[in-house]
Amino acid sequence: QLLASTTQPALAVKIIVESVHWARIVANRRRNYLELARQLSGLEGARIMRPALPDGSAPYVFPLYVDNYQATYQRLRASGVPIFCWDEFWPTTPMIDDDCGRDWAAHVFQLGCHQDLSLEDISQISYTVRSILQSV
Repeated sequence: QLLASTTQPALAVKIIVESVHWARIVANRRRNYLELARQLSGLEGARIMRPALPDGSAPYVFPLYVDNYQATYQRLRASGVPIFCWDEFWPTTPMIDDDCGRDWAAHVFQLGCHQDLSLEDISQISYTVRSILQSV
């Protein structure tokens, strides 16, 4: 009985992995990422961290470096934009000279580019990001 209970999660994972349409996921994430890059290019007060994608990559988020993060992050979250950042550190996180981690944690907004977002969703996200960043 113990053996069966420990192997079931592995079987479930195998079934899920084998039933997922990977090509669609990769294609849609790439499409959404590149469309965000196109629509947010030239945005004042922000820069696209990686405008192009390596072949075969399936990005989880779109990284956007925002200068005035204090005035914009919570407004973007409240607007419904799928957005994340590393806004908390473990108390024991060391301070290392020339480490960009703390800077990136505050300034890099991770915008969702999930495969099930439509191009209309991406346009709305881009519009909202532009509007809020331009209003500060």
